[in-house]
Amino acid sequence: MRVVADTNIVVSGLLWRGNPRRVLDAAREAAIELFTSAILLTELEDVLGRERFAKRLESGWGRASRFGVGLRGSSISHTTC
Repeated sequence: MRVVADTNIVVSGLLWRGNPRRVLDAAREAAIELFTSAILLTELEDVLGRERFAKRLESGWGRASRFGVGLRGSSISHTTC
């Protein structure tokens, strides 16, 4: 299944538990494919650069690599851990 995840879902999935995390976990497990656009990636970069989120990411809570999810080009794709 192909899924477009908006910025809120990605940020919430990286930083907290709950349904957004389940979406990222499903991508990591190759149960779904996550896609996005250049505009959404730009927004994600902006949001994750905000002080309140950047501190949380630096503390190790929300590193994308922790979930096997990486940003590539114009899509968010799963990788093998």
